[in-house]
Amino acid sequence: MDVLLAIAIIGIAFTVLLSAASYALNFSSSTNKMFQANYLIKEEMDALRAYRDGVDWAGTGGLGSVSTGIGNPYYLAISSGKWVLNPGTDSGVGPFTRQIVFDYVSRNPGTLDVENPYNSYDRDPNTLKATVTVQWAGQSWSAQTYIVNYKR
Repeated sequence: MDVLLAIAIIGIAFTVLLSAASYALNFSSSTNKMFQANYLIKEEMDALRAYRDGVDWAGTGGLGSVSTGIGNPYYLAISSGKWVLNPGTDSGVGPFTRQIVFDYVSRNPGTLDVENPYNSYDRDPNTLKATVTVQWAGQSWSAQTYIVNYKR
């Protein structure tokens, strides 16, 4: 009887340990994906700033001429040594997809502060809000930044 009780206790302890190890591995994998998603967002924002710096804001392909809204996603890729803004979603980053969505920005005429929500009467043609989103396995992370035409 004592042997059966010892075996049962050891079996329960072993099951608990295996469950804890499994949870730790899943947590570690999930955390790793979050770190990767964060890196991909930062990389896309840095690429967006580099793209802005390399093109004429109002010219063909410039940020002043992009389509806005959730129905018009973009992504950046390198072509001939330069960043190129492409329509659509980038799915070439392993299990991740990423996209940039642009929105117009309005500013209070008196203070020049960004208005929220957007007011079409006070649109700032030299500023865009960029939302970078990375998605994977039912998860999604986003970050926003303002891109300004500092060359004006």
